[in-house]
Amino acid sequence: MPKRRWGASSDGELLDACRDGSTDAFSLLWDRHRGAAMAAARGLAPSLDPDDLVSAAYLKIFELVIDGRGPRGAFRPYLYQVIRTIAADQFRSRERPSDELDQIPDLHEAGPWEDNAFDLNAVAEAFAGLDERWQAVLWYTEVEGLAPREAARLIGLSPNATSALAVRAKDALRSAWVGAHVNRELSAAECRTTLDHLQRFQRGKLTARAARNVEAHLGDCSNCAAAAAESATLNRRLGLILAGLFLG
Repeated sequence: MPKRRWGASSDGELLDACRDGSTDAFSLLWDRHRGAAMAAARGLAPSLDPDDLVSAAYLKIFELVIDGRGPRGAFRPYLYQVIRTIAADQFRSRERPSDELDQIPDLHEAGPWEDNAFDLNAVAEAFAGLDERWQAVLWYTEVEGLAPREAARLIGLSPNATSALAVRAKDALRSAWVGAHVNRELSAAECRTTLDHLQRFQRGKLTARAARNVEAHLGDCSNCAAAAAESATLNRRLGLILAGLFLG
């Protein structure tokens, strides 16, 4: 397919085309994400040449993609990870301190996991289990703060469909997070029931009786109370948490 006809394709469709041998599709990924990649490179490693970092990252991703590997969900977080890795390798090879490696711009707030009170592994497990489009829409809307009309072009949907997808993706992530938390840590039936009802409880959508049961259990169970605090943090600071998940 000629390059001009790829314009309405999602990132996932472009990556699939790249794996089928289309260099035009990968060229469009370059055009689509180069500006964001340059901004990320300047924020991650200000003393290094951003053009060199971005070019090296794209080359690495291209090699992976034509080998059948590489990104399959949202393209930008994968691109940012590769830029960060290449920058870290350059610092190590030059025996330079790497403490200037930072998050992409506007993500300097301390992460809630840094005091060991937030289980980032449960979020990672939950996010990894999401559909690729859900992963993409969460990144673009929650981390990068793109408007639905901007994210829609990257995902391959209409703005209205992108808005609806973002709502479903957030709900799916919360549900998957509960499942990951329960499966990895909590086995008591009362704990499972409480966490299964936690999202509706925090939104005030449980019946009065069910809400009283959840509230009573949270008052008696320190593990579930901690999980409830994590859930509230996940809802409130999702963008920062996902950025920390990908960028460290």
